[in-house]
Amino acid sequence: MTAYAHSKEGCPHEEWQTLHEHLLRVANDASRYASFFGGGELAKLAGLWHDFGKYAPDWQQFLFDAQAGSTREDASVLGDDTPDERRTTRRRGPDHSTAGAIQARRTIANAAVRKTIEFVVAAHHGGLADRSDLDRRLTDPEKISRYEGLLRGVDPAVVATNAPSDVPPFVHRSGAQDGARAFEFFVRMIFSAVVDADFIDTERFLDVTGARTSNRSEWLLLSEYIRPLEAHLQDLGARA
Repeated sequence: MTAYAHSKEGCPHEEWQTLHEHLLRVANDASRYASFFGGGELAKLAGLWHDFGKYAPDWQQFLFDAQAGSTREDASVLGDDTPDERRTTRRRGPDHSTAGAIQARRTIANAAVRKTIEFVVAAHHGGLADRSDLDRRLTDPEKISRYEGLLRGVDPAVVATNAPSDVPPFVHRSGAQDGARAFEFFVRMIFSAVVDADFIDTERFLDVTGARTSNRSEWLLLSEYIRPLEAHLQDLGARA
């Protein structure tokens, strides 16, 4: 059966976004964003596994139930892994971010790559967690059982994707304090790349009129902000 990532109000399920399409789009966009700092391959894998949990039958049923109810709506992209303070009255689907992090923990040999994927995938809707909190989540028997149950429905190509052999060299700086800071910085950068890619691809699918997506094309390139920023900083220095 076809697995879906997002439904759209008023559209038959044949016009919904397939999970395969969404995962590939997010993976490719995240890779492009992260390539500038050497994290392209790692971000690609994080993007490919970020919605791993949506292969679960209960998530797929949630999409159909959201459209079949008395009040039809675009099914929320968030799940029960979303912090309470960010919840609204809209329906929430089952946890779909833990499974990809468990997949990383079970299959990736390199510790730095594995931890990066764990942090990013588990956090892509709820925010980055402390290591201890993440470990408790990834060793929860119920979440492990759910992960093992959904493996039967996962696209083989998604499961078989190879992880990069290591993180970029700058992450392995000498000294415990510098190394920890470099790793934290790298995780946050990969997190940003994946979250942006996920949000933009979801917006692209749900934006019926194309207005929001079109507005993004009018933004300046980051490099074009350098000159006005430098001028502003010089002005601040002159007034100090």
